[in-house]
Amino acid sequence: MEKLKISLSFLFAVMFSYMASAQNIIKGRIVNEQGQGIEYANIIVGNAYTMSNAEGYYELNLSTEKDTFMTISHISYETLHTSIYNHKIITMKSRQNQLPVVTVAGKKCKEKKIVRKGMKLPGDIMLNNYTSPIEEIGSVVSISKDYLVRNLEFEVKNSSYDFCRLRIIIYDINNQTFTPIMRKPLYVECKKNADDYTYHVKFDEKIVLQKRHDYYLGLCVVEGTEGCNITFPLYVHSSYARNLKNGKVRKLPVSIGMSLTGVEYSN
Repeated sequence: MEKLKISLSFLFAVMFSYMASAQNIIKGRIVNEQGQGIEYANIIVGNAYTMSNAEGYYELNLSTEKDTFMTISHISYETLHTSIYNHKIITMKSRQNQLPVVTVAGKKCKEKKIVRKGMKLPGDIMLNNYTSPIEEIGSVVSISKDYLVRNLEFEVKNSSYDFCRLRIIIYDINNQTFTPIMRKPLYVECKKNADDYTYHVKFDEKIVLQKRHDYYLGLCVVEGTEGCNITFPLYVHSSYARNLKNGKVRKLPVSIGMSLTGVEYSN
C-alpha cells in the first residue's frame, strides 16, 4: 500500500509538471486584416522572443516569464501590444506609408554604384536562424547625394542549408533609432549548395536614399534547415550587428559586403 501511495504521488507530480509546462507554451497565428498569415513577425514577451513562420504561425515558450503582454512588430504593419491570453489569432493593421515623389531625368538616368562592398579580407561571417535571439548584420553608410536605389548585390561564400531564406531591410538611422524606409522586406532564397555565389537582386518598390542621411543595410536568416549555417566573405566596412529582440547594437569594423546601385534623383 505504501508503494502504491508513493507511485501515485510520483505520477501526479509528473502530470502536474507536464501540465504546467504545456500551459507555459503559447501558440497562435499572426494575420493581416484579410486573414492572411504575416510572415516573420517579431514576437516578444518580456525576455522571451520568437518569429512567426512563413504562414504566420508561431510558438513561444514562457516558462520563465511573468509578463502577460506581448509585442508584435513587422515593418509592413503597425506595432501591436496585446495580452498573451489573446494569442490564438492576432490581427495586425497595415502601416500607411507615403511613397516619395522622385524625378529622374537626363544624364542622371545612368546607374552608378551608390554603396561599395569595401576591401575584401581573409575570413568570413557566419549566420544562422536557430541561435536565439536572431541578429541582423550589415553595412552602415552615409549618403552624399539623393539616390533612387535599383539593385542590391552580395556574395555567399558557403551554405550548408538545403533551404535558406534571407531577409534584407534598409533602415534610416537617427540617434540610434532604426526606421525602415521600405514598405515590405526584401526576401532572397539562397540556392542549395551554391558556394561562392553572387546574388543580384532588384528592388520592386521605390527605395529613396537622401543626402546627409545614414542608413543601415540589415540582413538576417529568417528560415532554413535546422542546424545549418551560411557564411559570407569578410570586407572592411563600418557595420552593425543588431539584436532583433532588444534592439541592442554592436558596432563592427567589418561587414558581409553588400553593394547598392541606383540613379540620382530630384524632388
